[in-house]
Amino acid sequence: MSESFRSLRWDWIAFGWFMAVALASVILLAFNAFGMLDGDPGEESFSVAVSLTLGFLVMGFFLGTRVLAAPVLHGVTMALISVIAWLAANFLAGAIVGRITWWPINPTTILALFLLQAIAAVLGTRIGVRRARAIRQGS
Repeated sequence: MSESFRSLRWDWIAFGWFMAVALASVILLAFNAFGMLDGDPGEESFSVAVSLTLGFLVMGFFLGTRVLAAPVLHGVTMALISVIAWLAANFLAGAIVGRITWWPINPTTILALFLLQAIAAVLGTRIGVRRARAIRQGS
């Protein structure tokens, strides 16, 4: 598998990121509906990590089956969109209320969540690319 910036499919990356975030949100909503988020910070952190991992892994797999190229770049780019969205949300929220405010998230937590998203997306994309290529070669 060769990695090339020319093989990046930005439309699929944006779609994959959007659906990964939506899937992670649905999983968090399900955790809340089943009473698994009772306010304990440890449980909430674990639930957020699980939902992000599942969302980006599943959508990374879907993305990999569609693009069939550069799985690492596609997965990392999906995670980078989260950073861009977080920065944009903070700047836009500050502009709307008239001041620049940052959400109080520990930088270590931000880095850990980014790495979690990137690893899950890359793993899912690599598995999806390999699976789709195996199916195409077998038929």
